[in-house]
Amino acid sequence: MPALFRSFNGFAAFFMLVLFFDILLSNMEGMMYYSLITKVLLLVGLLAFFSVNSTSMRRLERNFVFLAIISFSLGEVFMMLTNDLNVIVAGFLLLLAAKLFYSCAFVYKVTLDVDRLLPYLVFVTLYSLTIIYFLYEVPEHIPAYIFLVITLIMVKLAYLRYEKAGFTSFMMVLTGAALVLASETILVFDRSFSSSRLNGFMVIFLYGLSQYFMVNGMVLKSEAAKGVKRLRREGVKKDRTIVKGPVDLS
Repeated sequence: MPALFRSFNGFAAFFMLVLFFDILLSNMEGMMYYSLITKVLLLVGLLAFFSVNSTSMRRLERNFVFLAIISFSLGEVFMMLTNDLNVIVAGFLLLLAAKLFYSCAFVYKVTLDVDRLLPYLVFVTLYSLTIIYFLYEVPEHIPAYIFLVITLIMVKLAYLRYEKAGFTSFMMVLTGAALVLASETILVFDRSFSSSRLNGFMVIFLYGLSQYFMVNGMVLKSEAAKGVKRLRREGVKKDRTIVKGPVDLS
């Protein structure tokens, strides 16, 4: 089993297979509570994969990702499995916490650049105006705004990792953050207007993919850091060998 979580391809196959069954069970009449099994498998899989492949990451940064994975998984369960208001509020708070934890993890690789921010600001302005237009008359629009604003902050921090993170890591984390925004936009409209099975399918699918991409992106960053450290150690060893080597003065 540990070998499965060390392999990127092996973990991808495992995760997508479990996610497929999770979506099926979550959208079948009378089977929703059985999806708890697949959700636990997804959570354990993500934690195991990240734990095995992130040993070179800073401890605090690593802990933020662990907390984000757990909070996201629990928040999704609370939001999707019941219509009880108290449980939904708990899920709402867990998802907010998860996005804040991911944001804290992303901060370590952020580069502030005003020029780079301009495209993001244009997108945020258009997105926000659209959301305000459709949700303004909805009674619970304030919590929905807060929910989406925190997501936009997370997307911004993922976007600002472009310079200090490798390209693949940057793209995977940004893709994951964008998928969170897409899924939560669907979720907010689904809760505010009319609920449909297709919306439920899309939310679970996009949430699952977002977790996969963000965790993989953070692991790739960790693997890159591990490679740099290894090259530095090898460089130091070569320098020592040159210094200690025999000197021919003839």
